[in-house]
Amino acid sequence: MSTVPGGYASDHCRRDTILKWSAGTGLSCAFLTLYALYMNHMPLLYFVFALWGLFFAIQVPALEALFADSIPQGKRAYPITIKYVLTTVATIVGPCICVVLFQVEGDSWNLWELQLVLMVGMSLGIPPLFLLFFFNDDLAYENSIKAAVVSAKETQPLVALEAPSSASNMESEHNTFLWFGPRHVPYLLFTSDFIICNGAGLTINFFPVFFQHDYNMTPSQVNLLWVAQPLLVVVLSLVCQRCAT
Repeated sequence: MSTVPGGYASDHCRRDTILKWSAGTGLSCAFLTLYALYMNHMPLLYFVFALWGLFFAIQVPALEALFADSIPQGKRAYPITIKYVLTTVATIVGPCICVVLFQVEGDSWNLWELQLVLMVGMSLGIPPLFLLFFFNDDLAYENSIKAAVVSAKETQPLVALEAPSSASNMESEHNTFLWFGPRHVPYLLFTSDFIICNGAGLTINFFPVFFQHDYNMTPSQVNLLWVAQPLLVVVLSLVCQRCAT
């Protein structure tokens, strides 16, 4: 519900302003999550999860757009791959910390131990939220180039412009596949993400319960699975990036 307004705001408002608002929302969510976990207040926890959805709907489009604008066109494949790899590797740190905490506190499905691990993880996620206050649209590469072009045009004399090429010629310069062209990319991405997110929501969230009841796996063993999966994703991502270049 909030993703479409968040994407619209990223296109029509300053991204750094949106990121500051998302930082405030994220900090509120973090402290409310800690309180709900400590007090074992499930209704509040459900409400906070909804707020986290609002946070990601606001933060992700603005941050991704600002990241893309900070890289020259035609040179974005490698930095985006590196960002994806680093993000995936970072997801390994959480399960590793969970394994250590479970080994120290007791490797069993105990409510307090689970609460403690969640609170430690939530506390580690608070400092990065403050970084969202320090982004600046004016420092992005694409925005600085546009400002330089506008300044150059204002100082140059007027010259006659050539007639623009036809729309068909411009369209033929773009890469196409079958009947799909550049204008179809947003719709294809939306459809892909919609299917993936719905499929993940119906499966991944229940994996720990499945492994616990059907295979009697301990919390540490389940977290080791979450360590192995991102590692495989990182390796395959680097292989795909190498094959694409």
